[in-house]
Amino acid sequence: MSGKYGIVRRTLTGLVSALVLFALAAPADAQHRARLSKDLADQLQAPTRAALQVIVEGDSAQVQRLAQRFGLRVKKTLDTGAVLEGSASQFDAAAGDPEFAHLSLDTEVQGQMAVTRDAIGASLVYGNFVRRDGYTGKGVTVAVIDSGVDLTHKGVRGKVIESRDFTGTGGGDQFGHGTHVSDVIAGNELGQNYGGVAPDARIVSLKVLKADGSGNTSDVIAALDWVRRNAERLNIRVVNISLGHPVFESYTDDPLAQAAQRVIDAGLIVVASAGNYGKVNIDGKDVMVYGGIASPGNVPDVITVGALNTKGTVDRGDDVVTTYSSRGPTAFDKVLKPDLVAPGNKVFAAWAAGTTVPGGVPDEMTTKVGGAQLIAMSGSSVSAGVVSGVVALMLEANPSLHQGHVKMALQLSAQFLPEGVLVGGSGSLNAAGAVWMAKNGPSPKVPKALIGDEEIAGSGVLFWTGKTSGLKNIIDGNRIIWGDRIIWGDRIIWGDRIIWGDRIIWGDRIIWGDRIIWGDRIIWGDRIIWGDRIIWGDRIIWGDRIIWGDRIIWGDRIIWGDRIIWGDRIIWGDRIIWGDRIIWGDRIFWGD
Repeated sequence: MSGKYGIVRRTLTGLVSALVLFALAAPADAQHRARLSKDLADQLQAPTRAALQVIVEGDSAQVQRLAQRFGLRVKKTLDTGAVLEGSASQFDAAAGDPEFAHLSLDTEVQGQMAVTRDAIGASLVYGNFVRRDGYTGKGVTVAVIDSGVDLTHKGVRGKVIESRDFTGTGGGDQFGHGTHVSDVIAGNELGQNYGGVAPDARIVSLKVLKADGSGNTSDVIAALDWVRRNAERLNIRVVNISLGHPVFESYTDDPLAQAAQRVIDAGLIVVASAGNYGKVNIDGKDVMVYGGIASPGNVPDVITVGALNTKGTVDRGDDVVTTYSSRGPTAFDKVLKPDLVAPGNKVFAAWAAGTTVPGGVPDEMTTKVGGAQLIAMSGSSVSAGVVSGVVALMLEANPSLHQGHVKMALQLSAQFLPEGVLVGGSGSLNAAGAVWMAKNGPSPKVPKALIGDEEIAGSGVLFWTGKTSGLKNIIDGNRIIWGDRIIWGDRIIWGDRIIWGDRIIWGDRIIWGDRIIWGDRIIWGDRIIWGDRIIWGDRIIWGDRIIWGDRIIWGDRIIWGDRIIWGDRIIWGDRIIWGDRIIWGDRIFWGD
């Protein structure tokens, strides 16, 4: 969360890294050279006297051997390696050792942050939208990796079933962020429609942020590994990570990203904030930034959430994605993110006792309800908490769901936004549609949810890039496996190709009306973003690629308005011809 009123400070490193959209790690030498995270490579190029703390992978014997070889100190042990401490020159030498495949700086992580439940349609879920008695998250435990929880606050009193401190600073919540996020997820009903999204869910509090809102990546990794070991004992199904650090390397190397992936592979649902690097101020002007998704939100399988501003109303007509919410694609890997957006601007929830905000808080940003003090916080961290609460509702409705099911239902049911997929993902969270789909399976026939004065229908947009372990769990050929049910009908899934209504998603290629996204190349109307270069005009020639108005010629691939010709594959409106296979609306023809 990047608080407007100083609730969380931004580091210069974070701002600079958000601008380095697709930077590359230091090139390898002719001899062996370990892969280095960009922040560590920068430190080695401009060394200081300060000791560095670096995350390495390996078993305990390997870690000890490497530490002794280069005079490094083992600062902290992890399930998959350790944090070593030493000088820049020591690590520079260690990078040349063949036993070191990859080195990452133990980067500082920071937190990212009473109409919300109505605005997302959760109030319908408590009623009979899906079933007569509704759902409230009962029986589902959410692990909140954050700054701890103030157990005395009325909003979260009795919600936390176990706490662990990974910072060495003791229990409680001296920062206030974790208490606020936990209340958003599963807070007690306080009256006047104030309460958590899943008021009957339970919380496990894992403290990794200190009183100033900062923490170490290695502590977050340790917390994630703890979750894997204790998930069955505590029935943990959801992990909320409302924090992160700028991306310095591919998610395949990033230790934090890999720790999150291990939790997903263990069968848990991981929800993370997109980050708050959506804009930067240059010469007094706000400049929009693309590629600022934070880690571990850059992991393809993670459900990554951006921040939506509801303008304090239930009606959706005035909703916009906040300017600070991080935009995709991700640095290095160019994964399409965020996955969706949810309310995250000036959301009222628990204000932990004893925490203060530098400069004070305006009266309109605080309130007291049912004897509990609340504060309005903003950031994608709050949005992640909102989605984690909805996931708890989904898992109560259908406990057999895994990460792939949950992500699919959240995206397909979301309301698409005009800002596009790199800003708003699949769209604005629709809790009612997501829980209905969790119970009944994916379908374009999800009942419309009446939110405010508008009937909300799902966008039908789903995208999945990079590692697709979650998707493989639910798709078998052209059959959707949903719990113990197989769905086969007017929904078409073919390998990694998904067609839903008039929206076509093909691997990492998305075509939406006149908006086209292709790998790391983005074309939206007459606006083109290419890496960190922005071109605005109607005539562009780039190598062998020609873009002219709404006509695109790309090698042997031609896109013209809503007509796409690709070798022997032709897509025309909602009609698709693929070799001898024809898909037309909800009808499938094979051969003659």
